[in-house]
Amino acid sequence: MKRAAVSIIFLALASLACMTTVEPYATYPADPTPTQTAILEEPASGAVFEIENQKSKIENCAIVIAIESLHLRAQPSEKSQVLKYLYHGDQVKVLARELKWWSIQAGNKTGWAKAEFLAESECE
Repeated sequence: MKRAAVSIIFLALASLACMTTVEPYATYPADPTPTQTAILEEPASGAVFEIENQKSKIENCAIVIAIESLHLRAQPSEKSQVLKYLYHGDQVKVLARELKWWSIQAGNKTGWAKAEFLAESECE
């Protein structure tokens, strides 16, 4: 029994000694801005590739999908002042996206609305 345990430990240590670190296939920039193109370099061959940043394709418009109406608020809070009422089907311009609230522009008013009541759409 001791001999089997010693053999297993020896094999485990031997396999760890054989392990080497492997370079990543490609190196990516941290987070390219929407106007940048990411440059990928493969370390083994030195080949360089350009890829288009997908973030630049995010639409900046949304449609109100609330059943009746949606409050445009001064701050991202349900206790904040209501600036305007938006209705189902209204199109708005999205200025910023956060987890639960989006900063939007509706007509001449800019404020915050709950993201769950907005759906991305193509700008008209």
